[in-house]
Amino acid sequence: MMWSRGKAFWLGLSLVMAVFLLAAHAAQPMAAPGAQSNKTRSSSERLSRAVAQTNKTRSSSERLSRAVAQTNKRVALVIGIERYDQGGGQMTRLWNPVRDARALARLLRRHGYEVKAYYNLRRGKLLDALEDFRDFARGAREALVFYSGHGMALGGHDIIAPIDIRFDCAAKRFKRAVPLQALRDAVADVPRQVVILDSCRNTPLPQCKAMGGAIGGFRALGRAGSPRAQTLIANATVLGGLTSDGAPGAHSPFMKALLRRLAERPKAYFRDLLDQVSADVSAATEGGQVPEIRVQGGAPRI
Repeated sequence: MMWSRGKAFWLGLSLVMAVFLLAAHAAQPMAAPGAQSNKTRSSSERLSRAVAQTNKTRSSSERLSRAVAQTNKRVALVIGIERYDQGGGQMTRLWNPVRDARALARLLRRHGYEVKAYYNLRRGKLLDALEDFRDFARGAREALVFYSGHGMALGGHDIIAPIDIRFDCAAKRFKRAVPLQALRDAVADVPRQVVILDSCRNTPLPQCKAMGGAIGGFRALGRAGSPRAQTLIANATVLGGLTSDGAPGAHSPFMKALLRRLAERPKAYFRDLLDQVSADVSAATEGGQVPEIRVQGGAPRI
C-alpha cells in the first residue's frame, strides 16, 4: 500500500522531534550521588524537626490540660454508717444511712466530682479513710463532705460513731469514738467546702442517767474547721432535734429532699439548694425536723 505525502511528512516530523528530545535529555547533567544523598538527608531532617515540634506542642498541651484539670478538681467524701449491731457496739442500728450515701455518691459522680465513699467502718478503718482522703483532696478547688450515722457531743467535743463505738456510763467516756474534727481535717487544705451532716442532735444515750448533762447532741459544728476556708455547713436538724431515718429501704427526709433538688437544679449553688432543702424537710415533717444551715468565712460558690 502506498503512503500519501501528508502522512509521510508528519511521520518524519515526529521522528525529528523524538530525536531532539532524546538529545536534550542526554545533555542534562546527572545529579551526583553525594548531592542526591544530601538532598534526601535534608528532607529527612526537616521531617524529623517537624515531628519533634508536633510532639513538643502535644506535650505542652497535655501538661496544660492536666494543670487545668487539677485546678478544677472537685472531690467528695461520702460516709454512711448504720450497722451498729454488727460491730459489737452499743448504739441503735439505723436503716438508711448507707442507702442515702450511695445515692448521693452516684449523683455527685454524674456532676463531675471525684468521690471516695465508705460504708459501715470500724474506728481504725474510718481514721485510715479520713487520712487517705486528705492526701487525695490536696490541690482540689472544692470539697463536699457527707456523713450519715450516729453523732453526739461529750464534754463539749463532737464525735461521730463508727460501728464498733462503745461507751462507759459510769466512767462517762466513749471508746473507739472518732472526733468530728477529724472529718473536717480531711478537707482542711481545700479552700471551698460543703459539709453535710445527717445525724440526730439530741442526747443519744438516755440509758446513761449517771452521765447527766455530760453527753448531748452535736453542738460545735459551726465552730470547727479551717479558718482559711469558705465553708457551708448543713445539719439535718437543729441542736437538740431528732432526724428521721426514714422507713427501711427508703431515704431520710433530708436526703430525699437533697437528691430531688440536686436533680432539678444541677447548676445551682449549694447555698441556694440547701436553703430549699431545709424548707422542704420542715414542710414534709410538719416542723418536726428543721435543718440548720451555717456559713464560715463566706458562703463558697459551689
